[in-house]
Amino acid sequence: MAENQISHKGDPLYTDEFVDSYIWDFEDDPVGAEPGEGIGLHGLNDNVRNLSGAINDLHGTEFFGLQAILSNGNAVIGTGQTVDITVPYACDLKEVQALADQTGSITVVVTKASYTDFSSTFSAVSTSPHITLSSVEKTQNTNLAGASWSVSLDKGDILRFEVTGTPVNIIRLLISFKILRKE
Repeated sequence: MAENQISHKGDPLYTDEFVDSYIWDFEDDPVGAEPGEGIGLHGLNDNVRNLSGAINDLHGTEFFGLQAILSNGNAVIGTGQTVDITVPYACDLKEVQALADQTGSITVVVTKASYTDFSSTFSAVSTSPHITLSSVEKTQNTNLAGASWSVSLDKGDILRFEVTGTPVNIIRLLISFKILRKE
């Protein structure tokens, strides 16, 4: 496997020239790991980063994760900054969590497009509420189906995360979706 290629049980999911190192081995259950727990990434450059892929399928669960990282080096994330990720398989969005590097405010709008419509037609995944932090470091929504989110995604869909409003203090933001794989 190439140095910058991430795989899950030997199947390549995502290649990113900016991923310097990673921890991605769920062949054996990590000590203390529970279904839904994530992976660790180290050495990401300070530019906008993204990662998509299965977080794990420990103990036969069909829950996985999809993550996007917004960063602006050592500066506050800017309005209009975007990151796109590819959905690796058909799934339903179940939960979302956003973790910032420090207390601050930011709003991120999530939209989606098919691979064919990429760059021309994106539709809202959520009309409201968007992913919003207001003078906090984290936020979580554990019921996306009941919160005006379009939760069904097709394999190959592109999710776009776009910063709106005027971000305050936040230099790096990790957005994680818990997803239920359908295929």
